Amino acid sequence: MCDSDAGDNGHCSGEVVYLGWSYDSSASADSATQLMLSTDKEKYNVGDIAKVRLPKAREGRILLSIENGSQVLESRWLDLQPGQTEIEIPVTQAMAPNVYANVALLLPHQERVAEAPMRLYGIVPLLVEDPATRLQPQLDVPEKVRPESEFVIKVSEQNQRAMTYTLAMVDEGLLGLTNFHAPDAHDYFYKREALGVRTWDLFDQVVGGYGASLERVLAVGGSDAALEAERKRRERRFPPVVKFLGAFELKAGETREHKITLPPYMGAVRVMLVSGDTANDKKKTEAITAYGSIEKTVTVTQPVTLFATLPRVLGPGESVNLPVNVFVSEANIRDVEISVEANEIFTVEKGSATLSFSEPGDAIASLKLKVNDRIGKGHVKITARSGEESATQEIYIDSRAANPPTTVWESKLLQPGETWKSPLQENGMIGTNQASLEVSTLPPLNLEQRLEYLIGYPHGCIEQTTSAVFPQLRLAKLVNLTDAQKAEIESNINAGIKRLSSFQHASGGFSYWPGDGYVNEWASSYAGHFLLEAKRAGYSVPKTLLDNWVKYQASAARNPQINGNYYDEVVLSYRLYTLALADKAELPAMNRLRETFKTNVNSNQQDYRMPARWLLAMAYQHVGLKDAAQDVMGPLSNNVPIYKDAGYTYGSDMRDRGLLLATLVSLNADKDLTWQVAEQVAKDLSGEGWYSTQSIAWALLAMSEFSAANVSSNGVKFAYQQAGESSWLTQASNNAFFRTAINDPQVSVRNDHDKPIRVLVSNRGTPANLLEEPSNDGLAMKVDFLTLDNKPLSVEQLPQGQDFVAEVTISGEFDKLLTSNIENIALTAVVPSGWQIRNERLEGAQMPKGIDYMDIRDDRVLAYFSLWRDYYWYYRYQENNQTSVSLRIILNASYAGKFYLPGWHTSAMYNEKIHAKTKGYWVEVGAK
Repeated sequence: MCDSDAGDNGHCSGEVVYLGWSYDSSASADSATQLMLSTDKEKYNVGDIAKVRLPKAREGRILLSIENGSQVLESRWLDLQPGQTEIEIPVTQAMAPNVYANVALLLPHQERVAEAPMRLYGIVPLLVEDPATRLQPQLDVPEKVRPESEFVIKVSEQNQRAMTYTLAMVDEGLLGLTNFHAPDAHDYFYKREALGVRTWDLFDQVVGGYGASLERVLAVGGSDAALEAERKRRERRFPPVVKFLGAFELKAGETREHKITLPPYMGAVRVMLVSGDTANDKKKTEAITAYGSIEKTVTVTQPVTLFATLPRVLGPGESVNLPVNVFVSEANIRDVEISVEANEIFTVEKGSATLSFSEPGDAIASLKLKVNDRIGKGHVKITARSGEESATQEIYIDSRAANPPTTVWESKLLQPGETWKSPLQENGMIGTNQASLEVSTLPPLNLEQRLEYLIGYPHGCIEQTTSAVFPQLRLAKLVNLTDAQKAEIESNINAGIKRLSSFQHASGGFSYWPGDGYVNEWASSYAGHFLLEAKRAGYSVPKTLLDNWVKYQASAARNPQINGNYYDEVVLSYRLYTLALADKAELPAMNRLRETFKTNVNSNQQDYRMPARWLLAMAYQHVGLKDAAQDVMGPLSNNVPIYKDAGYTYGSDMRDRGLLLATLVSLNADKDLTWQVAEQVAKDLSGEGWYSTQSIAWALLAMSEFSAANVSSNGVKFAYQQAGESSWLTQASNNAFFRTAINDPQVSVRNDHDKPIRVLVSNRGTPANLLEEPSNDGLAMKVDFLTLDNKPLSVEQLPQGQDFVAEVTISGEFDKLLTSNIENIALTAVVPSGWQIRNERLEGAQMPKGIDYMDIRDDRVLAYFSLWRDYYWYYRYQENNQTSVSLRIILNASYAGKFYLPGWHTSAMYNEKIHAKTKGYWVEVGAK
């Protein structure tokens, strides 16, 4: 309101009025109703009187409500006396660990001071400590103990209370990695609770009940949280001290003793105890749950101690110095004898030494080991002895071959009644040979080689991870499996499901490498296809993993990107097929693609478009539209496209032949044609040709479906006799294929069937280090060894402790290949056992330019990239040229000895003919 008669000198005044049900108005109408509360203490004990302080008010009534995380413990009305500024609240056991005092102050409606609201309210937390909820466990342990000795742990409770407890004894070094301490169970179970009670009233709706003008601020209680991680135990190279005992029950007033024997170990261990008392012998209303924890450190030492070191891995034929550092802490110890023992992996070339001491201190002795032509888990035991004093250390170390395992085989077509003895010899070192026998009415599949190639493939992109486990889902349809094989397959599939989670993009699709910024459309359908089949087979697949993938597939199917390319059609058809398998069929999208096929019937690359037809036909067949499936399938033939390169769908003639076989089986199509295709797939698998992981996986998937659909009542009848045995084992299999493990590849087989059978005997083994010569085709690789200041360096003989760099440059020979791009190239750089890799990425370094993904392990570096020249990537890379990549690997000659430097190898993962490799040779590291 303004006084307009006064002109520019007039006076204006105003007042805010709230009318109606506007959201903004109702929100503002709650303003200025906060009651500022405080308490006289930060924390209270049971039995205390808590005082809640109020702002000064003339008079009114108070509604006091005591609330916790789940209920109202108490509520009462209080009359506020003139000048009263405190409310007293008795603290009880029920209030632990905390409660909230909710105070609503109501002022007289008719006698309120102007601008004051009718109701003010506030909340204040009361933190309550109940001594009865805390146990005081006591540990009595010696300060020092000797390794390999027994010591006693005494457990009691300070207030003679009964309790249940567990004990753990762990190496202090392990605990120090994460700054781990004994869990405080009391703090966890009695952590502060968030307010769980909501309060409403209607006082603000009383006419005239609101009169203030400030915005309301109301804070509610929060909660504390605790997070603990649990690590899986496994055999370590240096076995740590990790012991867990319990649970045990301690009676009131009792002291219990536990005897523990230490392994060969030097250092310090921490004994940790966590206790609880659930008061099960009391009434529920009287029960008080109590918790406690305690930890103490025990030093493990003795007058003579030792510490020996070896590389993280070794290889056949290598020699290594074994330095042993001996520590003496008493003056009367003069001479110490050092000796070493090893298992069959090693030959001890120098197994003993003597060290002399004139005073307490340390000294180093050097022993020597040579690795035999064997791989496996090596075991080395070092002993230092002086009179009655001795110390031991055990080291577990892997002997690994630098070269991969290879498979050799012999096959034979046996006529009815014919007997044949395999002349095949073991091709691997002792302990690496695995022989198997396959018998079938079709060409044998060479399962030993093909499956092991998939499972042991060293690179782990989304496609290869899926290809390794997908065929294992169907293996039981193909061959008979033992219980051990079934257990191994189950473990492999569960591991594959877990790993696939790391590839999922935020959109729900899957990327080619973990962390990639783009979704690989074909691999997304492939991985999802596997997950669907795994779930159908009874495996536990995370619901969110599958649900997010289905949402992505459905969204992409409704908005397809088809630019006239055959691979766009193949990708879309596979997506539609997987959606049909997920019972989320997108029929409109399927029908649109079906019409596209009719429209493009005269377009080029018709052979390459056939896989899209097969996949869409299976989608229609799965949803029960068999006529549509037959229409899409078109005229049947066994022709498949011949690929110049694997392309976006990782295609090959063998992959597509497997896909055709799966389609023919699904549609129950022409039996003669189905058998022709199956025979060709089996022939390809049993041959010596190299095939990609995608090709082998689809071929095995198709053959498993074919085998399941062609179970014969007559089966295959034969007998075999293992080497060194006199009896024959008679077998009859209803499956088209039979496979079993055998002791020796020189097995005899007899055909008891009325038709010819095909027999294949294979042996998979790892040979000793081979003579490796450089070669290349389509790729060129240059490896330079340099000092840290970039000067050329010969690595055939290095001093121990030398830091140096391996600079690797790989370039594409595009003119020779007559192509403009080479996609998905892998580099494998295995270093000698005596060298160590410095992982700069742990120090914050970025990925080398042009590298898609790197995997740095103990003894090797794996890098993945693509090369191209004047090529536009519409889905993956931004640049138009990347004709070469370079990376630097920082190394250290850490261990003295003679080691093998394997040839470094790079190749296109979907066409190994495109490759380059360097020569392998021996290197030496001289002792200091």
